[in-house]
Amino acid sequence: MKRLIIYFLFSFFVFSNAYAKNFNQTIQKYLENNKGNTEMVYAFNRCAAVFTYVATKLFNEPNQKERALNLVKLSSKSSELAAGIHSKYNKKTLNESLRMSESRMMELDKLYRQDGEEYFNKNGRFFSPVILDDLQYCTNEIVELINSGY
Repeated sequence: MKRLIIYFLFSFFVFSNAYAKNFNQTIQKYLENNKGNTEMVYAFNRCAAVFTYVATKLFNEPNQKERALNLVKLSSKSSELAAGIHSKYNKKTLNESLRMSESRMMELDKLYRQDGEEYFNKNGRFFSPVILDDLQYCTNEIVELINSGY
């Protein structure tokens, strides 16, 4: 009986989701399985949120303000991209779509903050593997779009 309890506890800690409560899949993995305009709007809004979340953490760190400001710019660009797609395919004005994107980004940022706090409580760091993967993926994609003139 004692072995069974130890095995159960061990299995619980090993197989429980130690990375994220709200986001158990990276943006890249999500997009591999989900194609379309709605999915792109979601991905760009989520990119905006991860940039915002990481920027807020970096503003508190010494010598990281310039990097944080760059992430804020990338967040704005991500929201603009989401709004552009949303506006085009949902027959909304760009201003309506921008308001929707900003609102959705704030909701997603809140979820990143919750996941970051949970991960910090378990591991002593605010950036879980999902958050770091999303940050890397979004940075690469948004910078590439900016460099291509989009």
